[in-house]
Amino acid sequence: MTLFRQTKPFAWLSSISAAVMLASFSVSAQAEVLDYIVATVNSEVVLSSELEAAMADRASRLRADGQPVPDTETLRAQTLELLVQRGAQVSLIQSAKTRVDNTMVNQALQKLALQRGVQTLGDLQAMVERESPGSYARLREITREEIAAEQLKAQELGRRVNVSDQDIDYFLASPESQTLYGAKYNTDHFRVFLPNDASASQEQTALAKAQQLRSAMISGADVDQLLSDFQSDSLPVQGGNMGFHEPSSLPGYAKDQILALNTAGQVTQPVRAADGFHVIRLKDKQDKVQKVEPQWQVQHILISPSETLSPQQARERINEIYGALQNGENFDTLASTYSNDPGSASKGGSLGWVSQGVMVKPFEERMLSTPSGQITAPFETQFGWHVMRVNDTRQQDVTEKLMREQAKKVLTERLSQQAAEDWLQELNAQSYVRTFEPPAP
Repeated sequence: MTLFRQTKPFAWLSSISAAVMLASFSVSAQAEVLDYIVATVNSEVVLSSELEAAMADRASRLRADGQPVPDTETLRAQTLELLVQRGAQVSLIQSAKTRVDNTMVNQALQKLALQRGVQTLGDLQAMVERESPGSYARLREITREEIAAEQLKAQELGRRVNVSDQDIDYFLASPESQTLYGAKYNTDHFRVFLPNDASASQEQTALAKAQQLRSAMISGADVDQLLSDFQSDSLPVQGGNMGFHEPSSLPGYAKDQILALNTAGQVTQPVRAADGFHVIRLKDKQDKVQKVEPQWQVQHILISPSETLSPQQARERINEIYGALQNGENFDTLASTYSNDPGSASKGGSLGWVSQGVMVKPFEERMLSTPSGQITAPFETQFGWHVMRVNDTRQQDVTEKLMREQAKKVLTERLSQQAAEDWLQELNAQSYVRTFEPPAP
């Protein structure tokens, strides 16, 4: 039992399965179409109608994304490989005896109904049955298989992908992390131009002019004034304000010098590059974004209905506890004695510091509306009846926590891509696959 919101990613139907489910129905409804087996994967069968439907769907999606559609032979081979992967996953589902309840199937089909332009599952069933009588049951079956496959994949990736605290530390110290979370620099950037074949004398003259330009920039001259004062035909000066840039987009020849600027108004030494001398002034610097959020220090007592305690009895008991609190009895003691929340009862009902978006909605609403030091009247959530005390509130800097969470997400997504590919390859290698030529005319 937990008061914390549970958010599990729900995987909707893949394009391959959607194509097989819907497009193949209209194919099967045509009696004159000769269907045949193009491949078997363990005990699973891939029909030519499924392959043709999936090929058409894949080609349509590529065109919609502005991607080139391969020739028919290549498209057929690529699509068949995807169908074989799906067959291997279905075999694994059957062997693992994975179960998916009707609620999850209905949720997936409701989304599919909206995508098909209808509002209810009944409308979707009628549409599918018009295309191919009796096919709605198959649609539900394939939907169930697809959800189960995603559950198995999630379990497998959870086993294979492990991002440690050390991994996060290395990532946050990397240049990539600085690009994601580091400071941004607003600069005034000027160049004293030199041709590729500049002589030593020209280079010395340009360097002297760049030094003069730097002095004027340090003194605070604005961009327009600098361009006006230092312009000449022999040594053109170009530049202006560059706006804010992340470290990754700073010019490589001057990146280190710019990153060394910490205070607005600081100016680099002239930097020699292939096209002349560059002088850069820091106009503004935005440090990494700081995230501060309110938090509440909370205790609660939970009384949950059970086989031995009816809902009415649970309500009566929480009212008795609330009365005892009103008479001055100790909250910690009552929580340790009576609360049905095993995670907090042993700590006197303490939930620690709690942020918004963590607790279930009725609990959070009471938490937000209760002044520090006050005890709420009994209220109900899906877990039972509660009384709550808000002990204190604070504004907490969670920048570091947020950065670590984001870093873990980036690393997990990166590792999951490779882990998923490895798993599918292993699954295919463990499967018995046969392909068949079309029957002779």
